[in-house]
Amino acid sequence: MRTAEFDRHEVLEAAMEVFCRKGYANTTMQDLKIATGLHPGSLYCAFTNKRGILLAALQQFIENRWQQSQQCFQHENALEGIRSYLKRLVTNLLEKNSYCLLSRTIAEFSHIDDEISQMLMVPWQQLSDRLAQELKRAAAQGHLKSDLSIQDTTQMLFVMVMGLRSFPCILVDEQVLNASVDSLIELIRAPRG
Repeated sequence: MRTAEFDRHEVLEAAMEVFCRKGYANTTMQDLKIATGLHPGSLYCAFTNKRGILLAALQQFIENRWQQSQQCFQHENALEGIRSYLKRLVTNLLEKNSYCLLSRTIAEFSHIDDEISQMLMVPWQQLSDRLAQELKRAAAQGHLKSDLSIQDTTQMLFVMVMGLRSFPCILVDEQVLNASVDSLIELIRAPRG
């Protein structure tokens, strides 16, 4: 049997776009064929079925976004790193004008597919842990209001992330979304003095 030859990264990026735009249930193999330029036989050979394509696309999406977030969190000022992460999220989502693949998949699968639900819990927990770590760093740098609970502030930021991941389908005004990010950062920032 011949092995399909293609750029896996490009194929999965194309599949992500379709799944983000249409959702898993409304995506057909014909949609994936058109988006990827591959024949269904090649897709089946490489990924077994549509669910296999989704799982591979999710894994790539998670890895891509994790690398991007880590770059943002390298900022010397931890609070500015968090702002950078949130604004990068806005930019990423508005580029495609679609739901985040993670959010969309959670909405479709969270109650019906334990494997996918478990797979999606890992990046959310990693992000929550990283936000808490960055908030602790911001507090140590004197940039975070001293009366804030790290746990409560982490949860507030996490809610902001979830909201941003959902909003671009409804609200595509980058200025409004970025102003919301700035307002949240200013709410938790220590007074400048």
